[in-house]
Amino acid sequence: MLGKLNQANERKIELKIDPDSNFRDIPAAIDRAQLIVILGNLLDNAMDAVLSPGAFAQEVTIFLLDMEEVLLIEVEDRGPGISRENAERVFELGFSTKAKPNHGYGLHLVQQAVAELHGNITHTGNPSGGTIFTVTLPKRSSHVADMKEGEQR
Repeated sequence: MLGKLNQANERKIELKIDPDSNFRDIPAAIDRAQLIVILGNLLDNAMDAVLSPGAFAQEVTIFLLDMEEVLLIEVEDRGPGISRENAERVFELGFSTKAKPNHGYGLHLVQQAVAELHGNITHTGNPSGGTIFTVTLPKRSSHVADMKEGEQR
């Protein structure tokens, strides 16, 4: 997170961590590398969005919440938003609205990481302009527990 805060600062983006955020108990079954993929790519996309034409403000907010059964991650940007035509395609491998090479991988990787952790990812329009990506990850997964038991046998 410190690296992303520094990156945002260098790009003149206000990256805010919601003061009500709370990630107390990340179970060992949740792969930290997958969490980094999810957070890193969502933040990178949000920062790109707020620097693109049509952005409402150069602001990105992250909210992390440890609920009883799930971890919740929300990344909110004030970019131009996602058009209806692109809403269904944002997770497709190679799809990008950016005219630069080597784009179109981040959200696909996020979706794969979320799926591997048996979670869910959605995106909605931000009422203040921009997009909100919401990730929920179960803290206990019967599939993960079954895999761990199988490894011990």
